[in-house]
Amino acid sequence: MAEYQADLMRLASAVKARRLELRWSKQRAADEAGVTIVTYRNVEAGRSARETTYAGIDRAFDWAPGTCTAILQGAESPQPAGTVVEGVRYVSPATTSLDAEETIRRVVQDVMIAVLPDATAREISAANETIIETLKRKGVLRAT
Repeated sequence: MAEYQADLMRLASAVKARRLELRWSKQRAADEAGVTIVTYRNVEAGRSARETTYAGIDRAFDWAPGTCTAILQGAESPQPAGTVVEGVRYVSPATTSLDAEETIRRVVQDVMIAVLPDATAREISAANETIIETLKRKGVLRAT
C-alpha cells in the first residue's frame, strides 16, 4: 500500500510540474483534460483516479498515451508524445476531439463492414453515434 501511495505522489508531482510548465491554472488543466476540477485536484493531491481521467491528462499534457499509468507502475518520468524509447515510438494523440471523433468513426465503419458486411449505412451511423456519445459520457472524448 505504501508503495502505491508513493507512485500516486510521483504522478501528482509530474502532473503538477507539467501544469506549471504550461502555466495553466488547475481549472484550465481540468478543462483541457475533460475532467472536473475536483477530480483534477485529487490527482495533484496524490489520490487515485479512473483510467479515463489519466487518459485525459495524457492527452491534455501532450504525453504519450498511457504515461500516467506507466508512472503509477514505476516509470520515473513522463514520455512526451513523439519520442522514441527503447525502440518504441510514442505517437501523438489526436490533436483535437474532432480529429479523434473522425478517426473513431472511420474505425467503426471499417470494423462494421468487415464483421457485418450486410450492415446498412443507417446501422453504421447509429453505431457510430452510440460509441461517440458513450466515449464523451465516460470522458474519453470531450463533449463539443
